[in-house]
Amino acid sequence: MTFNSLLRPATFVLALSLPAAAPLEMRVEEASKPVAGTRQASSLAALPSESPFREAATAFRQQDFAAVRSALIPLSRERSPNGGIARLLLGFYAHANEDVELAREMLLSAREPSGELQDWRLFLLADSAQALGDLPTAIASLDELLTVFPDSPLSSRGAVRGVEMAQTAGDSDAAFIWIARARLQPLDDETATTLETTALELATTLADRPRQEEAARRLLVHHPLAASKLEVVDLFRQPNGEIDWLGFLSPAELELRARNLLAIEVSLEAVPESRRGFDWHLTMAAVQTFRHRSSDALVVLDRARAEGIGERSRLLWQRAQAQMDLAIVRRGRTNLPASERQDMKDSALENLRKIALIAPDREMVIEALRWRFEELADDNRFEAAMDELLELRDFEPTDTTGARYLWQQGWGEYSRRNLSGAVGYWSELEGLYPESRYSRSGRYWSARAHERLGNKERAVALYQLLAGSDTTDFYRQHALARLDAQPESWSPSSTTPAEPWPRDPLLSRARWLSELALDELALMELEGLEPQSDRRAFQALKAVILARLGQRRDSIHLLAAAFPALGGPHQASVPLEARQMYYPLDYKELVNRHAEAHDLPTPLVLAMIRQESAFDPAARSWAGARGLMQLMPATGRELARRIGVRYSTARLSDPDFSIQLGTTYFRQVLEMFEGNEVLALAGYNGGPYRIKRLWRKSGRDAELDYFVEGLTLPETKIYVKRILLFADSYRQLYDGLG
Repeated sequence: MTFNSLLRPATFVLALSLPAAAPLEMRVEEASKPVAGTRQASSLAALPSESPFREAATAFRQQDFAAVRSALIPLSRERSPNGGIARLLLGFYAHANEDVELAREMLLSAREPSGELQDWRLFLLADSAQALGDLPTAIASLDELLTVFPDSPLSSRGAVRGVEMAQTAGDSDAAFIWIARARLQPLDDETATTLETTALELATTLADRPRQEEAARRLLVHHPLAASKLEVVDLFRQPNGEIDWLGFLSPAELELRARNLLAIEVSLEAVPESRRGFDWHLTMAAVQTFRHRSSDALVVLDRARAEGIGERSRLLWQRAQAQMDLAIVRRGRTNLPASERQDMKDSALENLRKIALIAPDREMVIEALRWRFEELADDNRFEAAMDELLELRDFEPTDTTGARYLWQQGWGEYSRRNLSGAVGYWSELEGLYPESRYSRSGRYWSARAHERLGNKERAVALYQLLAGSDTTDFYRQHALARLDAQPESWSPSSTTPAEPWPRDPLLSRARWLSELALDELALMELEGLEPQSDRRAFQALKAVILARLGQRRDSIHLLAAAFPALGGPHQASVPLEARQMYYPLDYKELVNRHAEAHDLPTPLVLAMIRQESAFDPAARSWAGARGLMQLMPATGRELARRIGVRYSTARLSDPDFSIQLGTTYFRQVLEMFEGNEVLALAGYNGGPYRIKRLWRKSGRDAELDYFVEGLTLPETKIYVKRILLFADSYRQLYDGLG
């Protein structure tokens, strides 16, 4: 079975209550009307093409604070709107440069009640004042921040900072006032746990029993793991050692505690029979199923009384969870006979079918259909599984649940030389998921199958379709080879204009801060707005900010989420700035020099670094490979000895040294495979001798495309395909790379 290690998520059951040149080119949108319940967008304008602000931002990126002062101080003396902005920004830059005296001076003088970024002014003023020992100013600034700007993305941070400052001042009463204010803020779990732990410790020091119990209750309900470590339940233990849970927690709080820690059954047992409602029964059943006591869970569910299709759907979902668990043989419990296990599975599938028909929750319907498909496919019930995929695709047109399954079925038939059977599976794949990367692979291998079956016209048509992509990937490369054509002779089958950069006016302040080279502040601003903002706009802007901070790997992941076409054969429609950040040119001169020294294409070496380390010189793999080109220390030592250079493991993190050794090694591997770039890439990743052995084992008539596709080393197969596409991306994006 597919889901035999852990339960399906129980959310339905437990629902109770840019590159360096780009920064200043991105324009900030005008303010739009505020959305109810969210913070209003900023009305900050874009920076003028030539201004002291742009000059200051450029200087700050170059870590030239003297130039920042020279650009802004003259303007800061003016009593004009721009003068106020200059004082504000000079305070921001001084704070970032740890010049806290200048920061406090400028931020105090930049007070403008109706001005922009006043919440930031107060937050940074508090920080600067605290650093100078001026706690009254610091605390007053935070108080004003929370009072005047309650919806600011800085409010949560400000409240927590207020607690810390009050503690530093030794003012316990003020600390508890700030704790109360912080509890009203949307805190992440770690921060909230720290807050309640602080409250507990402070109350314990003061022997303040009511406040101790309040913090303990919050920990028990919302952060039960932390509560367990701190043993806070002992505060409520009776003289005889027993705990009367209902003596200090309400039934609703007990249920919430159980949901936050499913393994805690004692909390639920404390609820009297007369007060055990529908939610109690579902939560208890979820706990018992989690502990693989699913027979008990079904007994509990028999007592649950659902009202309406929403509750009925949740009840069916929990029944399916318990029944699927009973259908699995598990060690350490008495398992049902085989026939009864099958009956349980059939009942679970039937309950999932009912959910798909009646559930008002869209996500529950999708999950039920996916679960049915996976179980049916696992039982080799292909026709029934396909029915689920068709229904799922009709219900959610973007779903691709069955793509990998259909591709694998086709590949299995192709490998067994059942070419017609393979084409049949891949035709189903193409019909259901034409945009999937698995469909592209299916097209290529369908063409190969048609070619072998003598259907030349159909094969050529498919090869031509593959050759029409805008970027050369593994399949385009081999399709062109089958057509006996050169990449230059084929242009994309259609030209798609570049899509616009995703924007959200709510994020304009974060964009503005980043354009001013205040990326750390921009990131803090963003994090406070994530729940309210447009997801793609958030991801795209955060990717830009992280790239500017040098956090390439995280930036690349966000870019891929914001622009799914990146890294694929049809990526020309992605904005140029996004493509340039996704394929960065860091260490270009070093790469050029070492690539030329070993007669290697510069785009290929850049592609390898992009895949190996995402241009992070400190990158280290789980296996111990290090540096830009991810060399193992033993390999690095041997290469250094051969070329006569000094070696140390620490030097593998030096970009120049890593690229020198990496290009040396790849040239050696390339020669092992007589110049075959694809096999050399496989050898670089999977080990040259292992790939050499596998290649020889495949026979004298082995075909390179089939060899790579059939590799039983998934990482190596993905590596080869990505490098080929990345290398062509670099060739197209940047002139003069070769």
